[in-house]
This record gives sequence, C-alpha cells and structure tokens, in this order.
Amino acid sequence: MIEARCRVERGALRLDVELVSAAPVIGIFGPSGSGKTSVLYAIAGLLRPTSGAIAVDGVLTDDPINDLQLPPHRRQIGFVFQENRLFPHWTVAQNLLAGYRLRKARAARMPLEAAIALLDLEPLLDRIPDSLSGGEQRRVAIARALLTSPRLLILDEPLTGLDARLRDSLLHYLQRLTQQLAVQILYVSHTLGDFLTLANVAAVVRDGTCRLIGSPEQLLDLYAGSAAETMEATLCGYVTAPGPDPGLMEVGLGRATVMTVGPALPRGTPVRLTLAASQVLLALPPLPALSIRNRLPARIVALHPTGGHALVALDMDGQRLFADVTLAAVRELALRPGLDVIACFKARAARLTAPASMSAAVDDIAQSGQQIQSSSAELSNLAERLKTLVGQFKV
Repeated sequence: MIEARCRVERGALRLDVELVSAAPVIGIFGPSGSGKTSVLYAIAGLLRPTSGAIAVDGVLTDDPINDLQLPPHRRQIGFVFQENRLFPHWTVAQNLLAGYRLRKARAARMPLEAAIALLDLEPLLDRIPDSLSGGEQRRVAIARALLTSPRLLILDEPLTGLDARLRDSLLHYLQRLTQQLAVQILYVSHTLGDFLTLANVAAVVRDGTCRLIGSPEQLLDLYAGSAAETMEATLCGYVTAPGPDPGLMEVGLGRATVMTVGPALPRGTPVRLTLAASQVLLALPPLPALSIRNRLPARIVALHPTGGHALVALDMDGQRLFADVTLAAVRELALRPGLDVIACFKARAARLTAPASMSAAVDDIAQSGQQIQSSSAELSNLAERLKTLVGQFKV
C-alpha cells in the first residue's frame, strides 16, 4: 500500500501530493511537464519532499519533520525509468543478475527463471542492450526491477517512444504482469488508451496537485477532448479459423467473431486487436447491407461530448471499446448510456498482435511466491544455465 501525503518541490515546480491506495495498479495521468516524474522520484527516494510523509507497505520512508529519509536502496522499490538504464557492456543475463543479487536474502518473491519466463527473455540472455529493440530493452528493465523483490514497482511511461507494433507487444506483457504478480504497481502515462487498459484506480497531476479521482474511466470526463483523436482500445481474443481469403483470419472475441488482416496463425493462438475510436462505426439493429464485415453487439456505458464530437465508451462482453462520433449522429440515433448498438469496423482497421509463444506451464505463476511448476526439459536446461551464471557472475 502506498501512502503519500506530502509537498514536492523541484525547480519551479510546487506539487501537493495526496496519494493513498492499496489498489494493485495505481495509474498517474497528466500532460508532459505536469510533475508526474517528480511524484515518482519522491516516492522512490530520489527527491526529498519538503513536508508531509511517505510510507510504503506500512514502512515510513520519508518524514522531513523528524529528518527521516530512507535511502533509495533500502526502500525495496523497483523503478523502471523511461530511459531503461541497462548496463550497456553486460549481457541481458548479467543485467538480470544485477537485480537478482540486490534482493534481500529472505525477500525473494520471484525466482530468476520465473522473471525470464514471464517476460519471454530466454532468447535474449546472451545479447547486449544495444542489439535489442526498444520493447525488448523495456522488458529486460522490468524483469531486473522485479528481481530486486520490490514492495512497489514503479513504471515511468514504459510505452513512450515505441512504435505501434512494439507498444502493442509490451502492453501484452504489462497486462500479464498486473494479472500474475502480487506486487503493487505505480504506472505513469499521458496516453489515455494504455492507461485505461492497465490501471485499477486513477490519480491526476494538474494545477499543482496529485490526487486520486477514482476509476480510470473518470479521466474521460476530464480529457475526452484531447483523447478522442488518438483513443484506442485493445480487445483480447483467439484465432478460430483461417479467413475466406488469403491474408485474412477469423478471431473470436467473446460471443462474437471478426475478420482481421494478419499472418497465418494456428487455431487457438491468443491475439490482441488494437482498434482506434475513429475506425469504429455505430449502428442500430437491424443493419442494412454493408461492406463492413465486422459487427459487434455492444452496449453504451458512457458518452463524453467534446466540441462537435462525442467519445462513446462501449462494453462488448466485458471488454472496452471506443467510438468517435459526431454530435449530429448522437442526436439522430438517440445514443445514450444503456443503449444496445452494433459496433462495426473493417478487417483492415484493427492492428493485430500475437504474443510471443511460451510454455503453458510457465504462463501460470502463483501470486503467493511465484513458483513455476514445470517438468519441461527446456526449463530444466534454463535453470541449470542460470545457476551457472549466478555462480560465475559477481556484481
């Protein structure tokens, strides 16, 4: 649990912070330059608050009145910076071992093999950071932070600077992280779509304050205008069959099935479809004849008017979808929360990502201790290899 009630000053910045939550993933949202990183630095011990106090999991880390400031290395906080900050002359395996050897002897929450499996790093172990893509470097940095046995994991805009394909891929790993780990995560972003996908509760940095506002969806009331043009949603599904034409495949999304463009993948392969709000058309049943093949039953959960448009939030079998429509369309179709509609989009409109394959046995990491149960020869060989590295490498 994070408890931060303090004032932070950095250069000309003056920021009053009120951040108290036990939610698994706390999202901090705000425009560039608003002070989000300064809040993280104060919690991590890299910036001393001028007043107030900070505690993590009941451990008091900052109390300026009593001249208490716990050094960063004693806080058990994992910090993944925007710049990754990997050791450039070390291999991926050596970078991971640097984090592994910094953990407290009795505080190891995750075995080395588990971190490698969780983020699909086994093929990268012998490579150096300069030979990795931006997304691969972020995955290594996250794994290294996890191996320090943190009470709190801080991710400072981990998707910034990545192209669409790498963002989709890393977002998959971050979702896996939030679902399988019993460590609180503080996630910072200025992109609403990613934020809504990952965060359980939202805090906003603006006008000199950092405050919790409740559910991430409430951000749409504040920022729908700036988000409508770039808002995306990610739908999770699986390949059900090849498409009727070359280059197409059928993807199951709950009770519905859609056609999308992508490489040939085996049936049952888990995939993610990223879809921009601007690519979604809303219609009322019964539908006329359309060339648009994908038609998903959905229910409107919220409308956020902005200028001459409205950002419409939709629920589709428990998954969130967005549509950007004109206010004229809202009036003509009488769109409102609770209304059942059909969300339509072309096969080429969705961006498909197939997560890297990994053993089903490795995909199930228990939250209490993260022990991997697997008898595969591949994991056994990996474990032996890692034991050798641990014995040979000295940080």
